[in-house]
Amino acid sequence: MPEHQLRTLPDKNQQPDLNKTGPDAETVADHLLRWTAVGAALAGWTNITGWSWLPMSAIWYTLVLLIIVSTILAPHIGAVEYRPTLTILALAFIGWRAAAGVLGSTLVAFPDWIQAHKAFIFLIVIGFFVGRRCFTGPALARTMKLLLPITLIDYIVTTVSTDAGGGRGAIWTENNFELMTIIGLTYLAWPHLGRNRAWWMVLLGVIVIGLSGSRSSIAEYGVMLAVLLWKPRDPKFLLYLASGVVVFWASGRAFAERSTGKRSDRELFFEVFRHETYDFTVIQWLFGQPVLTPLNFSSCETLSAWSGLFSSVHSGQCYSVILHMYSARLVLDFGIAGGIFLIVFLWAALGQSGASARERLALIGIASANALSVSSFNSEYMLIPLIVAAGMSYRDSPEVVSSQPRSFKRRVLGDRQNQTVTNSVTGRGEVLGNKWRLTP
Repeated sequence: MPEHQLRTLPDKNQQPDLNKTGPDAETVADHLLRWTAVGAALAGWTNITGWSWLPMSAIWYTLVLLIIVSTILAPHIGAVEYRPTLTILALAFIGWRAAAGVLGSTLVAFPDWIQAHKAFIFLIVIGFFVGRRCFTGPALARTMKLLLPITLIDYIVTTVSTDAGGGRGAIWTENNFELMTIIGLTYLAWPHLGRNRAWWMVLLGVIVIGLSGSRSSIAEYGVMLAVLLWKPRDPKFLLYLASGVVVFWASGRAFAERSTGKRSDRELFFEVFRHETYDFTVIQWLFGQPVLTPLNFSSCETLSAWSGLFSSVHSGQCYSVILHMYSARLVLDFGIAGGIFLIVFLWAALGQSGASARERLALIGIASANALSVSSFNSEYMLIPLIVAAGMSYRDSPEVVSSQPRSFKRRVLGDRQNQTVTNSVTGRGEVLGNKWRLTP
């Protein structure tokens, strides 16, 4: 058999080589992401029962800038397939919003305008990463194999060392935000986590369901599992379905345990949202209010406990950001059409990068679940998994069919027995167990 038709499995003990372009190669972006995330998590252990003392927002933005610079200057894994179309589209949207604010004489402080538009500004950044292939799956898996145990230890220590075990762990910041990053990155790393990858997902479940106390994160984990395990033709589908039921049952328990009989913050925010939209016209539902229209004075008074989120310059004036829930903020400021634009843009951007429909559905689903509680797409903690997904090199994924001159495909991670694999070139070929079967 000709040598070029065979591919040997990589040696587990082999160190990554930055000068090669095989599946074990790691990029500068891979290293920047790993050591920023892991380093910040370890530094936070100096205050292990609270939030990190580091300026995490500034650190994440600096990381993104460094990755952009490294992506432009450093070698890539394979050919860059970047197209500027999506970046230009996002720039046009932001330009239109800025012009609408000026022409409409909506005078707001620049920090307030930026805060309201971050999700759409992030689209410019995500558009830049489309097709860059600056992140690799195996490297991301190695990062998560470091980050998940660190997170587990932090959350355990926080839980057992606080009064009545009621503390909520945090390696970077409030876990409503950071777990969005961890769940998203773990999903992207899933195909590369090895034969024991199911146990890594169980470990993540222990962190989210057993230790975090975060209702939104439990919902995000449930969405991720639903997308990951949804295989109706699989005989084990009932087992998968039962797993989903357990996740949502645990979610309900978390809601009940944290309930004190009083209405929750989110219920209060939703009441204010209903008050703000009770006289909305069809046009306002579709396109939102004029750029950064302040909430009613009575709404701001009702939410005075969150005065830190009031306007940066106008005393007593507040905007939609005070509602926390990005789903409500999106409708008020951009309307339903703005939300559709955001999701369609992300779907197209990730698809152009090579992400499968399942991967796109998982990431957008995670962010959408988070949007019912906190800032979701408007947060740098969602930006990180989105730029990784947009800039991922999917061609080396074990889930992707090979395009060698002859049709072949190795068994993936020990869980795909007797699966027929069709080659994109020859249209033939199959894999049985651990063995290769080549068809001429």
